[in-house]
Amino acid sequence: MLNTDIQFFAGETDGELFTAGTGWSGAAGSYSIRGEATLFVPFGNSSVKETTFIATAGVYKAFSDKITALVQVMYSNNPFVLDTFTELYKGAITASQLAFSEFSAIGQLICTPVPLLNISLSAIWYPDMKGYFADATIDFSMAENVDFSLVMQHFDNVIAGEVTKINLGFVRIKYSF
Repeated sequence: MLNTDIQFFAGETDGELFTAGTGWSGAAGSYSIRGEATLFVPFGNSSVKETTFIATAGVYKAFSDKITALVQVMYSNNPFVLDTFTELYKGAITASQLAFSEFSAIGQLICTPVPLLNISLSAIWYPDMKGYFADATIDFSMAENVDFSLVMQHFDNVIAGEVTKINLGFVRIKYSF
């Protein structure tokens, strides 16, 4: 692992948190190994009352030019507690609130059968929420600046003491200029 990239950072987040962390990326044979760790410490008159530490580590493998897989685990000493499912989509979650379970794990498989088409399947396990998230996405490049995506998502979790099972589907046509 002599060819490892390491980064360090520190700064202020939202005027309330001192944020410091590190990230690294390296290789072990044909496997890419990556991770990061971030500490969020409240200061001043912050509305945040607890220090949060989030760390991830993952292994990535390209099996060919068409198939890539990853497995990653995340730890947080202070996971964010969702009160409602809509908190995931209304945009109020910050970087210090990315973990919803003390430990979580993700697996993803990406297939590129032809150069302009990507198909991905992914799942995240949240043991503290007694549930999981599953996603299937198809991305197709229709033209040089136009992409089409079809996304299907399934959530099966316990949020605020209630079982939440939701299926969502999205169609996106994106023009880049």
